[in-house]
Amino acid sequence: MAFDDFYTPLEVPAAPAERAPDPEPEPQLAMPLPRAPLRQRSSSSTAQRAKAGLGLIAAAAGACAGAAFGGPLGCVAGLAGVGALRNLYRAQGLGSSDPTEQGDAAKSLAIALVGAAIAGYLGYKAATKESR
Repeated sequence: MAFDDFYTPLEVPAAPAERAPDPEPEPQLAMPLPRAPLRQRSSSSTAQRAKAGLGLIAAAAGACAGAAFGGPLGCVAGLAGVGALRNLYRAQGLGSSDPTEQGDAAKSLAIALVGAAIAGYLGYKAATKESR
């Protein structure tokens, strides 16, 4: 077997014919960095501000009522009670078919129960402290 059996001549490219010069590239404009897509909000900002304002008024009312009945401990108990009620209100999504909403509602319910326990304990301590 000779090496010539496997020899294939290399193809030498033909000399390039005269071509037209490449056109100059167009100047590229600076591209802005890509942004993350914006999340759609479930409600308008006006409604969110109204809910926040209502929460602030409720917290102030709870603190004032607690302070009137039990002093500083009563004030903290009132704040904790209003927080527990607001979390209990947020826990309405337990019956939803959306698993994400159910999870959020379950967390709100757990926090509401802990807040109610704290409010009850502090209210009890404020009431027994005043009666002495």
